[in-house]
Amino acid sequence: MPEVELLTRGALIPETVDEEARTIDVIFATSAGVVRQGRTGGYVERLSVDNDAMDLRRLNAGAPLLNAHEGAFDARSVLGAVVPGSARVEQGKGIATIRFDSADNDPDAEKVFRKIKSGILSGVSVGYKVGELTETQDTERGLPVYLVSRWEPHEISVAPIPADFDSKFRGLDLTTKKEALRPLDKNIMPNPQEEIKAPVEETRAEAPAPVAEKIDAEQIRTEERARATEIRRAVRTAGLDDQIAETLVDSGTALDAARAEIFEKMEARSKAEFAGAKITGGEDLTEESFSRGVEAAILHKAHGSKFELTDEGREYRGLSLVDVARECLSRSGVSVKGLARADVVQRALEKRGMHTTSDFSQILANIANKSLLRGYADRTPTFEPLVNRVQVPDFRTNTRVKFGEGSRLEKVNEAGEYKYGTFGEDSENYKIETFGKIVSVTRQALVNDDVGALTRVPLRLSANARKLESKLFWDHFLSNPVMSDGVAAFATAHKNLGTGAIDIEGLSKARAAMMKQTGIDGLEIEVAPVYLICSVEKLTEAQQYLSNNMRAGSSNEINPFANTFQIISDPRIDQVDVDAWYMAASPTEIDTVEFATLEGESGPRLDTESGFDVDGMKIKISHDVGVKLLEYRGLYKSSGS
Repeated sequence: MPEVELLTRGALIPETVDEEARTIDVIFATSAGVVRQGRTGGYVERLSVDNDAMDLRRLNAGAPLLNAHEGAFDARSVLGAVVPGSARVEQGKGIATIRFDSADNDPDAEKVFRKIKSGILSGVSVGYKVGELTETQDTERGLPVYLVSRWEPHEISVAPIPADFDSKFRGLDLTTKKEALRPLDKNIMPNPQEEIKAPVEETRAEAPAPVAEKIDAEQIRTEERARATEIRRAVRTAGLDDQIAETLVDSGTALDAARAEIFEKMEARSKAEFAGAKITGGEDLTEESFSRGVEAAILHKAHGSKFELTDEGREYRGLSLVDVARECLSRSGVSVKGLARADVVQRALEKRGMHTTSDFSQILANIANKSLLRGYADRTPTFEPLVNRVQVPDFRTNTRVKFGEGSRLEKVNEAGEYKYGTFGEDSENYKIETFGKIVSVTRQALVNDDVGALTRVPLRLSANARKLESKLFWDHFLSNPVMSDGVAAFATAHKNLGTGAIDIEGLSKARAAMMKQTGIDGLEIEVAPVYLICSVEKLTEAQQYLSNNMRAGSSNEINPFANTFQIISDPRIDQVDVDAWYMAASPTEIDTVEFATLEGESGPRLDTESGFDVDGMKIKISHDVGVKLLEYRGLYKSSGS
């Protein structure tokens, strides 16, 4: 039987080292056979390296980079980490990017990094857990071959002697070393028992017979649904096309990597909105490159890993804000000879009539806008799964027409006569409003090269924009608004208001009420709850009743609601009614709550102003938003008692 947990596979060669980022691509797994020792003797283990076989969630979540698998026993052996979202399968090989800790934080990591860069160290191994292993009809080196068809890597190690000579740092052919170092060739060592010794010492001596681990299929499905939900939510929040979400979901893209790609698409779409007074016709490409490089350098300096240091940015990473202002003036033909630092900044802010891409004010505005966008994209409000985000053309009252289910389909007789049907209609009205604030970054902050002041302000504004959205949603939702029929959203007349605690009985009652709802035309709408909404005070109770370990009544009864609903909890609920809880259907199945922004704007926008009448730079944030509960049939409320 297969072993539950195994260590090592590989060899590595430095070739793709990024000195600045301290990263390198590695091939951590191939399908090459490795000899293992079980209770009944040796066997050859061969990994299946494809997306269906490998569970890469731990690696893509930033698994540790260890020193010869010792990190599990000593945290000082952690040299770095796998770059989140970088683990993938290419051409039958498991590939990931690893990043070493800085020399200041970890001198040992620096030593290992240098040895890899110089080619002295060339081994990489992977620690992994076997989920499913099957004996094949093949033999290799006189030993039976087992295929690992499901497995989960959970760490990557730098190892002096690997087990899989095809695993390596990417970019260098290992054919010569592979043949020279392989000790298990039958012509050299014909005794199978002797062949087992070397690799067993690499991993661990006297390894027990492999035992298949039971895969929790339901847990995997739950986590996959959560990944897909989060990606679709992020795409809706960014106001991007739904097809982007489906592509990211279908491709198995890790959540962090998906968010990064969504942000890039959001930034690209918004580029024209943030251009302000910038004139693009007949631009000098050198000026364009300068602006992009300076912005990339300052954003990376202020935000670190949130903004990649591009090739253009590396050239300007040592410039202060005063240096940037001086360069902008020089490129525009303004003499800076003899000007003090404060004068340089003031002249750059006051410059008029040139409007080149290297304008200091424009660069500062772009940096502020990108900081705002990134901060906004990185924060997902708790209510996000409950809403459909839409865009409306103006600030006038918007009417949302709701159609009924229509007449039931009827059998067509032999004469081919079709009967006409009708759809019932209803509607809800609301409009969006503008919210905003003006703040400033002082000239003193710019002179002092306080990059944080330039970027922290937009970040705080983005956080405030998200807080505004949350306040608008929860204030509206918890107020139990009156619908167009003159009845409150949650009401006995709407068959969506009841009693009961968060337990088996209460959840059953709520689910049944929702599934029995009929539509405008009186027909069944067949909508089931997906979300359980509760106060923070009741969060633990909700988690208990949705846990795999919770029993319905006795030890012989399973919990029918295990992993059934996604929990949404927010402290604003506690402020209104700590005991009340709600259930909601997916907004993709039925209109529940609509969250609207102005057409062409998926989030808040920034406007900046600098010059003679402003001692520094003013930043104005505007956010045009509105929220409306459209359909009570996809919602349910319990008083909690």
